[in-house]
Amino acid sequence: MKILFVAQHQIRLISKNTGIIALFTLTPVFLIFLFGQAFEEIFAKAEAAAGAGIRALDYFGITLLNLVVIQGTSLASWAFFKEKRFNTEVRLFLAPLSRWELLSGIFLGTWISLLAINFLILLLLRLILSVEYGSSYGVILLLLAGESLLASSLGFSLGVLLGQEKTANALISTFVPLLALLGGSYSIIPERGVLNTLSYVSPLRWINLAMLDAASNTPSRQYLGEALLFCFILSFLFLLSAGLKTGRQK
Repeated sequence: MKILFVAQHQIRLISKNTGIIALFTLTPVFLIFLFGQAFEEIFAKAEAAAGAGIRALDYFGITLLNLVVIQGTSLASWAFFKEKRFNTEVRLFLAPLSRWELLSGIFLGTWISLLAINFLILLLLRLILSVEYGSSYGVILLLLAGESLLASSLGFSLGVLLGQEKTANALISTFVPLLALLGGSYSIIPERGVLNTLSYVSPLRWINLAMLDAASNTPSRQYLGEALLFCFILSFLFLLSAGLKTGRQK
């Protein structure tokens, strides 16, 4: 119950910042629209030449969506440090409260908030831009949940491990764009070469491939296992490292 109380407090804390929520929800819709229009002709020519393909809007509606989801790492880090500055409110209402319970509640509330924001973005893209996500919405939502878990655990663990907001933000600003580049969020991954080889270590590669496959006319789910394994294993390792440090600070 204590963890749920802290999680509820964290959700309220994030929901009060309407400017940040609007930034995370409306900006990707606008960017995906721009990219879809800018590359529409290129994708149309490729589709005509191959006899099959995907619309630019549908492609970027997946890859840029996943870029925004993983950028939720910064939101998770921000939420951690904001709660760290104002956690006296929780301690006054709920005592005694161990550090483990406090951090677990912060993480849970952040994950739920990030998941809700990402589902809202998906809904806006479908309703406003008519981005096609196929018929396997269960798979799409499962991938978003796994990626949201990854983003939340990464941002949260960096906050716990580093303890300094500026240091955590600097690392996120470097690491997340690199994952996105290797994952094909900015451009299509080449079929061979160094970039193709390096892309295998990026969870975004497998998430993008799994989601593009789920949105296709003939989904095979061949990348779903790799995508979810990347999300869950990395999330477990990040949370484990944060938990070990928390345990040493008791």
